[in-house]
Parts: sequence; structure tokens; C-alpha cells
Amino acid sequence: MAAFGTRKETIKATYTAPRHRRASGGGQRISEEMGDVGMAMQRAQDKTEQMQARAGALDELLASGALQDATVPGGRDDVQAELDALTAAMTWTASWPG
Repeated sequence: MAAFGTRKETIKATYTAPRHRRASGGGQRISEEMGDVGMAMQRAQDKTEQMQARAGALDELLASGALQDATVPGGRDDVQAELDALTAAMTWTASWPG
């Protein structure tokens, strides 16, 4: 009877051990995934801070006059003036007799 009890406990332990390993492994996978999510959140936060710093630097350059805002109408006066001069020169050259 004792041998039967021992054999029964051995079979029971053999059966439950893989289930226990799978269950604890699942927890480890969840922990790893949560770590990955945490790292992704940190990267997103770092990227947001970098973009905010760049925007602040651009605002300072615009405010100091070191940089012209190309999105504002009339912000490209120099370029437009140069294009107008080239167009006038081409028109004058085309009307030249010869």
C-alpha cells in the first residue's frame, strides 16, 4: 500500500511540474511584455521632449530674426525679388533684336 502511495505521488508530481513551469513562464512573458511597453513609453516621452526642445529653439531663432518664417506670406521676399529680376532679364533678352 505504501508503494502505491509513493507511486501515486510521483505520478502526480510529474504531471503538475510542467503545468507549474508553464504557468510561471507565462508570468515571465507578461513581465517581459510590460517591460517592453515601459521602454516604448519612455522612448515616446524622450522623442516628445526632443521635439519640444527643437520647437523651442526654432521659436527663439524666429524671435531673434536669425531665421525667417517661410510659412508666413511675404516671408520669401528675397527669393521672389530674385525670381522677378530673372523673369525681367529673360523678357528683356527675348525682346532684344537680333
